[in-house]
Order: sequence, then C-alpha cells, then structure tokens
Amino acid sequence: MKPWQAKLGIVVLLAAVLGTYTQCVPSQGKNKSKLKYNSDSASTTNPSGNSGSGSGSGSGSGSTTTTTAGLSSVQAFAQTTHAITRARCINCHGSFQQPLHAVADAQQAHDAIVNSSKVNFANPAQSRLVLKLTEGHNCWGDCNMNAQEMLDSVNDWIYLMQDTTTTTNTGGDDYVTTESNTIAMVLDPNSTANNGDIMLNMEASMTQAPMVKASEGGVEYIWVPNGTHAAVLANNNAIAGRSFITAQIPINTQYRLFGLVRGYGDSDDSFHIKVGNNNYTEWHVGGNTNGYKWVEVTNGAGKARLTYNLTATNHQIEIREREDGTKLSKLLFTDDLQMTADQIGGGPQATMTFNLNALAAGSNAQFKVDVSVYDMYSYRLSNPRIMLPSGMLKVKNLKPLVNGNFNPQHSTYTIVDKNVTPNDGSLSGSSMIILKDQGEAFDKFSFSFEILEYTP
Repeated sequence: MKPWQAKLGIVVLLAAVLGTYTQCVPSQGKNKSKLKYNSDSASTTNPSGNSGSGSGSGSGSGSTTTTTAGLSSVQAFAQTTHAITRARCINCHGSFQQPLHAVADAQQAHDAIVNSSKVNFANPAQSRLVLKLTEGHNCWGDCNMNAQEMLDSVNDWIYLMQDTTTTTNTGGDDYVTTESNTIAMVLDPNSTANNGDIMLNMEASMTQAPMVKASEGGVEYIWVPNGTHAAVLANNNAIAGRSFITAQIPINTQYRLFGLVRGYGDSDDSFHIKVGNNNYTEWHVGGNTNGYKWVEVTNGAGKARLTYNLTATNHQIEIREREDGTKLSKLLFTDDLQMTADQIGGGPQATMTFNLNALAAGSNAQFKVDVSVYDMYSYRLSNPRIMLPSGMLKVKNLKPLVNGNFNPQHSTYTIVDKNVTPNDGSLSGSSMIILKDQGEAFDKFSFSFEILEYTP
C-alpha cells in the first residue's frame, strides 16, 4: 500500500476560483474557512498505523484570551476577491477595461474596486461585483452560482478585516496534554509520501442537485441517488447533478487520475469528468465493484487510458452525472505514471495518542483521537476516546488546542461529560473540523480537560 502525506491538494471550493478560466467570472464554490494566513484530504483508515504521540503535562493549566487585529483592506482583498479577479478577469480588467481590478498589483486592483464603488461592505450582496454576475455578465456556467462564489469572497474579505480572539492555555485550572508531533509527521512519520500525489476528499466538494453528499460505514461520498433519472445523460444536459472541487497541483508535469468508487452494475457505473480546461471524458468505473474500490479514470466504454498535462496551479474538477447510482468518495492525482489502482491506500489518516497518567495519577489511561486533513484550510478530528485499563475516569469539557491555542469555534467536544470505564471509553460520535494555524508542517495538537478524576 502506498503511504500518503496530507497535502495542499485538498480544498474547499472557494479555491475553485483559482482555476484556469480567464473570463471575468468566478467558479463554483462555497465559503472557505476564515483564516488570516496562507497555508497549505480525509480518509477512512490508517493502513500504516501512524501515531502522533504525546504525554500528560503537569496537573493543570488555565487560559488567557487574546485579540488579533484584522488585516488591512488591501491585505484581506489580496487573499480573497483579488484571487478571483486575477483568475477570471485578467483578459479585460487586467489591461484595458476599467476598473482595472485584475492587475497584478493588489493595491491598485483594490483601489480600482473600492474607488469605483464595485463593493458594498455594508450590504455585500448588493456589490456590483456580485450583481454583474446575476445579470449574466460573462457567466461561464450557472450565473447564480458564480455570483454566490463572488459574494463568498467579499464576505471573506470583510471577515479578514475583523479582529478575532483566541484562548491560550497558561497554567491554572484545566488539565493539558503535551503536544503531538507536527501533523505532517503524524500522517507520514517516515517522510515517504510522494510530493506529486494529491488526494481529494469529495465530501469537501460543492454539489449541485440532484448530486448530494452522504455516508455509509464511515465512508463519505457524493452521488445522484439511484432512480433519479432513467436515461443516460449527455455531458451538457442541464438536469445532471454536478460536483466541483479544486486540485492544487504542486508541479508542472503529467498526471494520472484515480477514484475511490462504488458501482452497482453496468447501468449505474459512469460519470462525466472534466479536469481544468480539458474536455469532458466518459468514465466507466466497471459495473459492480463489490464495495469501495480504487479505479483509474479512463475515457469511454473501451476505457482508454488518460494522462493529464497539468501546470502548477489550481485546477477545477467537475464530476457530472452520466448515470445515477454510482458513488464517488475520493479522487487521487499522481505523477507516478506507473502506479496501479491496487497500490493505493485509504489515504492520510492517523491516530494521535496522549498518555494521561501525569494528569490522572494511577490511571495509566491514554487519550486517542483520529486526525486527517479535511481540505487546504482545515483538519478533521474524529472518534475521541479514552483507553482505561481499570477503574473509572471522570472526563469533562474536552478542548483541542492547535499550537497551544483554543479557538472557540472548535467547541464540539466541550459538551463531553462522562464517567469512562474500561468497557466504555468513547467520548463522542461526532467529527469536528479544525482550522489550520500554520499548516501541516508546523501545527501540533494538544488537548485540555476541565476535569480528569480517576477512581481506582
């Protein structure tokens, strides 16, 4: 099986605005995570048994709240709306057509928009940048969805200018574990992952009905439910369900593409797929796959092999319904042209383990939680649990700390209030999305507990 390292490849679809089109329109997407830095895909199993271990530290700690000043308007614009205008509007508004909001200089582009009143900070939906798309200005697809993408970027622009608060543990009342290794080391401890591999988690994609997201047996996927359409749909059929996601390609080279799919028969086994500016291809996954299986993306019923020549930039991927009933969980781009589908593992997920004996003396307990990279902005934590050899451990108010800091948005596990026993150590059945701080190469996790009381 081939190991994976979480990469800059998995993204939410605001990043789709950085695709290869150059018209003055944005691509499909949704709100991205609200981050004030630039940083760099999720899976179901940990085939290599990776572990990011830590141990208990001290008997307790407290916290302080700090405020981080928002970015300037130009800085925020450069990270959000400017990315759209540079990618979509450069042919006209990057050279001769006023306002020149697609020029390379962020200050000049920012001033062109603000001084011409093309953005409305008080009512972003009324921004001319947004309204022009709703009016059909050069839309390459669904104008309403294009306008929503632009609106999302304006909302992000506004958010990044706002002050934010974080809580930092400093030593007081809570019990805090030591830090894990960096997430990059947790997910790929031997540094053996191929830098040309980009795993995309389709749960992080944007879907257009009747394409929907669902899960079964811990596997997240997209599909058009079986029975939605009786006919095979052409790649330009307006009623087809669609999904959009962006691959952030790291190097200029040739790539092959694989998908983790579940097909149920020859009449429910195909998608149309479009990579960047390439034409649609007709991908047949091979009838009944007998569960989830990695399958190479090919073209046509004859399954002609495909190679994509991709540049080091963001490329939008569209999955379009051809036949309903087929499920797609992940995509993998690789520059290893000799790779075969049976060499592919489940993807980058690992279990972090923290010893709790220093925090709950005599318990010999361990706290474990699974971690994966959800997209280019965030991680996903799941299955938090306590391994307790004997006795009972009272656990309350679990908080994840990224580089020692707690973000109040990461509150899913704060409701934990449980007496853990050797036979019942699960703390929550919910997953939690965690915003990245500095990226996988730098971010480390620790966890705080309001109460850790051990009874032999």
